[in-house]
Amino acid sequence: MTIQIGNHSIAYPNLTWCPGVTVVTGPSGVGKTTLLRAVHGLIESKEVQHVVGDRTTALMPQQNTWVPYLRMSDHFKLVPAKATLDPLDTLGLSAIRHKFPFELSVGQLQRLSLMLTLSAGAEVVLLDEPTSALDDDLALASINLIKSYIASYPLALVIVVSHDERLKQAFRQENFWSL
Repeated sequence: MTIQIGNHSIAYPNLTWCPGVTVVTGPSGVGKTTLLRAVHGLIESKEVQHVVGDRTTALMPQQNTWVPYLRMSDHFKLVPAKATLDPLDTLGLSAIRHKFPFELSVGQLQRLSLMLTLSAGAEVVLLDEPTSALDDDLALASINLIKSYIASYPLALVIVVSHDERLKQAFRQENFWSL
Protein backbone atom coordinates (compact mmCIF):
# COMPACT_ATOMS: atom_id res chain seq x y z
CA MET A 1 0.00 0.00 0.00
CA THR A 2 1.32 3.45 -0.89
CA ILE A 3 0.15 6.85 0.28
CA GLN A 4 1.03 9.76 -2.00
CA ILE A 5 1.42 13.23 -0.45
CA GLY A 6 2.40 15.78 -3.06
CA ASN A 7 5.72 14.64 -4.54
CA HIS A 8 6.38 12.25 -1.66
CA SER A 9 5.08 8.76 -1.08
CA ILE A 10 5.13 6.35 1.84
CA ALA A 11 5.08 2.63 1.10
CA TYR A 12 3.57 0.31 3.68
CA PRO A 13 3.70 -3.48 3.79
CA ASN A 14 0.51 -5.34 2.97
CA LEU A 15 -1.57 -4.39 5.97
CA THR A 16 -4.24 -6.76 7.18
CA TRP A 17 -7.35 -5.02 8.50
CA CYS A 18 -9.11 -7.31 10.97
CA PRO A 19 -11.77 -6.62 13.58
CA GLY A 20 -10.22 -6.03 16.97
CA VAL A 21 -7.12 -4.08 17.89
CA THR A 22 -4.18 -3.53 15.57
CA VAL A 23 -1.08 -1.98 17.14
CA VAL A 24 1.29 -0.13 14.81
CA THR A 25 4.79 0.64 16.08
CA GLY A 26 8.01 1.87 14.60
CA PRO A 27 10.52 4.68 14.88
CA SER A 28 9.48 8.30 14.62
CA GLY A 29 9.02 9.59 11.09
CA VAL A 30 8.12 6.36 9.29
CA GLY A 31 4.49 7.34 8.64
CA LYS A 32 2.41 5.91 11.47
CA THR A 33 0.39 9.10 12.01
CA THR A 34 0.18 9.59 8.24
CA LEU A 35 -1.42 6.15 7.96
CA LEU A 36 -4.07 7.09 10.55
CA ARG A 37 -4.76 10.39 8.79
CA ALA A 38 -5.22 8.55 5.47
CA VAL A 39 -7.57 5.98 7.02
CA HIS A 40 -9.59 8.84 8.53
CA GLY A 41 -9.80 10.54 5.12
CA LEU A 42 -7.65 13.57 5.94
CA ILE A 43 -5.16 12.46 3.27
CA GLU A 44 -6.57 11.18 0.01
CA SER A 45 -5.60 7.57 -0.67
CA LYS A 46 -7.59 5.31 -2.96
CA GLU A 47 -5.91 2.19 -1.56
CA VAL A 48 -6.82 3.04 2.03
CA GLN A 49 -10.35 4.15 1.18
CA HIS A 50 -10.91 0.91 -0.72
CA VAL A 51 -10.07 -1.01 2.45
CA VAL A 52 -12.06 1.24 4.81
CA GLY A 53 -15.01 1.61 2.43
CA ASP A 54 -18.02 3.42 3.83
CA ARG A 55 -17.38 2.51 7.47
CA THR A 56 -17.44 5.39 9.94
CA THR A 57 -14.12 6.48 11.44
CA ALA A 58 -13.14 8.38 14.58
CA LEU A 59 -9.64 9.78 15.11
CA MET A 60 -7.91 10.57 18.38
CA PRO A 61 -4.95 12.75 17.38
CA GLN A 62 -1.80 12.98 19.49
CA GLN A 63 -2.81 16.49 20.48
CA ASN A 64 -6.48 17.32 20.25
CA THR A 65 -7.68 20.81 19.44
CA TRP A 66 -10.13 21.96 22.09
CA VAL A 67 -12.50 24.91 21.88
CA PRO A 68 -10.95 27.08 24.62
CA TYR A 69 -14.19 28.77 25.74
CA LEU A 70 -16.20 25.54 26.09
CA ARG A 71 -16.29 23.50 29.27
CA MET A 72 -15.28 19.88 28.85
CA SER A 73 -18.86 18.61 29.21
CA ASP A 74 -19.83 20.86 26.28
CA HIS A 75 -17.22 19.28 24.02
CA PHE A 76 -19.05 15.97 24.33
CA LYS A 77 -22.30 17.63 23.23
CA LEU A 78 -20.65 18.49 19.90
CA VAL A 79 -20.21 14.84 18.94
CA PRO A 80 -23.17 12.53 18.33
CA ALA A 81 -22.45 9.98 21.03
CA LYS A 82 -23.51 6.37 20.73
CA ALA A 83 -22.10 5.35 24.09
CA THR A 84 -24.62 4.55 26.77
CA LEU A 85 -22.54 5.68 29.75
CA ASP A 86 -21.53 9.20 30.64
CA PRO A 87 -18.00 9.45 29.21
CA LEU A 88 -16.90 11.90 31.88
CA ASP A 89 -17.70 9.39 34.63
CA THR A 90 -15.12 7.05 33.14
CA LEU A 91 -11.36 7.25 33.73
CA GLY A 92 -11.78 9.48 36.77
CA LEU A 93 -12.96 12.53 34.84
CA SER A 94 -16.31 13.42 36.41
CA ALA A 95 -14.77 16.07 38.68
CA ILE A 96 -13.53 18.10 35.71
CA ARG A 97 -16.74 18.34 33.70
CA HIS A 98 -17.12 22.09 34.37
CA LYS A 99 -13.50 23.00 33.67
CA PHE A 100 -12.08 24.60 30.55
CA PRO A 101 -9.29 22.93 28.53
CA PHE A 102 -6.60 25.33 29.79
CA GLU A 103 -7.38 24.26 33.38
CA LEU A 104 -6.49 20.61 32.75
CA SER A 105 -3.29 18.60 32.63
CA VAL A 106 -2.01 16.92 29.48
CA GLY A 107 -3.00 13.53 30.91
CA GLN A 108 -6.55 14.68 31.68
CA LEU A 109 -6.91 16.08 28.16
CA GLN A 110 -5.55 12.85 26.72
CA ARG A 111 -8.11 10.77 28.64
CA LEU A 112 -10.88 13.12 27.54
CA SER A 113 -9.76 12.82 23.94
CA LEU A 114 -9.86 9.01 24.20
CA MET A 115 -13.34 9.12 25.72
CA LEU A 116 -14.56 11.56 23.08
CA THR A 117 -13.24 9.34 20.28
CA LEU A 118 -14.72 6.14 21.72
CA SER A 119 -18.08 7.75 22.51
CA ALA A 120 -18.69 8.23 18.78
CA GLY A 121 -19.20 4.47 18.37
CA ALA A 122 -17.32 4.41 15.05
CA GLU A 123 -16.65 1.22 13.12
CA VAL A 124 -12.99 2.20 12.65
CA VAL A 125 -11.30 3.86 15.64
CA LEU A 126 -7.88 5.45 15.15
CA LEU A 127 -5.83 6.18 18.27
CA ASP A 128 -2.55 8.09 18.01
CA GLU A 129 -0.47 7.59 21.19
CA PRO A 130 -3.52 7.23 23.49
CA THR A 131 -1.54 6.51 26.68
CA SER A 132 1.73 8.44 26.26
CA ALA A 133 1.02 11.01 29.03
CA LEU A 134 -0.55 8.59 31.52
CA ASP A 135 0.81 6.89 34.60
CA ASP A 136 0.57 3.10 34.83
CA ASP A 137 -2.83 3.01 36.58
CA LEU A 138 -4.51 5.38 34.14
CA ALA A 139 -2.83 3.71 31.16
CA LEU A 140 -4.21 0.36 32.34
CA ALA A 141 -7.69 1.88 32.78
CA SER A 142 -7.46 3.30 29.25
CA ILE A 143 -6.32 -0.04 27.84
CA ASN A 144 -9.24 -1.76 29.59
CA LEU A 145 -11.58 0.83 28.11
CA ILE A 146 -10.27 0.03 24.61
CA LYS A 147 -10.80 -3.69 25.31
CA SER A 148 -14.30 -2.94 26.56
CA TYR A 149 -15.00 -1.00 23.35
CA ILE A 150 -14.00 -4.03 21.28
CA ALA A 151 -16.24 -6.23 23.43
CA SER A 152 -19.17 -3.85 22.80
CA TYR A 153 -18.42 -3.49 19.08
CA PRO A 154 -16.90 -6.87 18.06
CA LEU A 155 -16.75 -5.95 14.37
CA ALA A 156 -14.97 -2.67 15.02
CA LEU A 157 -11.42 -2.11 13.90
CA VAL A 158 -9.22 -0.19 16.35
CA ILE A 159 -5.84 0.92 15.02
CA VAL A 160 -3.46 2.11 17.74
CA VAL A 161 -0.22 3.90 16.88
CA SER A 162 2.13 3.94 19.85
CA HIS A 163 5.62 3.66 21.26
CA ASP A 164 4.14 2.74 24.66
CA GLU A 165 5.34 -0.68 25.83
CA ARG A 166 2.23 -1.04 28.02
CA LEU A 167 0.01 -0.99 24.93
CA LYS A 168 2.29 -3.37 23.06
CA GLN A 169 2.11 -5.82 25.98
CA ALA A 170 -1.64 -5.49 26.43
CA PHE A 171 -2.41 -6.25 22.79
CA ARG A 172 0.55 -8.50 21.89
CA GLN A 173 -1.76 -11.33 20.84
CA GLU A 174 -3.71 -9.06 18.53
CA ASN A 175 -2.69 -7.94 15.04
CA PHE A 176 0.71 -6.24 15.40
CA TRP A 177 2.70 -4.28 12.81
CA SER A 178 6.12 -2.73 13.07
CA LEU A 179 6.90 -0.19 10.36
